Amino acid sequence: MSDDFRDLMLAVIPRLRISALAMTGSAIEADDLVQDTLMRAWRFRDRYILGTNLAGWMFRIMRNVFLTQGAGRRSWVGDFDGQ
Repeated sequence: MSDDFRDLMLAVIPRLRISALAMTGSAIEADDLVQDTLMRAWRFRDRYILGTNLAGWMFRIMRNVFLTQGAGRRSWVGDFDGQ
């Protein structure tokens, strides 16, 4: 299953990146979000049922990662002096 799952997962990456860019507004943050999504999907690959909608499953993971990480970012305030 790992080889099939890996191949299917790799095929979804371009779509994940487009959505991540829309969510974050930053290419760097989008890449981090996609990487975190891929790592979480790989870690929980045993919960995925082969033949079901992998893209939907991964987009749900990405949304949850974004919301979880976003809660910490919202409380951060940048300093205009750069310090």
